[in-house]
Amino acid sequence: MSNPLSALRRIIAPSSPMRGVVVAVENGVAKVATRRGLVECAVDTPLRPGAEVTITNDRRIMTPQSGGAVYWA
Repeated sequence: MSNPLSALRRIIAPSSPMRGVVVAVENGVAKVATRRGLVECAVDTPLRPGAEVTITNDRRIMTPQSGGAVYWA
């Protein structure tokens, strides 16, 4: 028998990273538009609206411009 919380997490969170575009950045929170809707991630590096990013399951943001650097959310 599986853990119900783990099953729910698999349903809600996608198994692969999501691609999106930064819509706005306010007070260290980036709002990213994805196919699944708007996702909010905390950022500690400067991002501009319009930047293309990849969001992993634990809401880390990866930018192609940074050479694969990972920003924890």
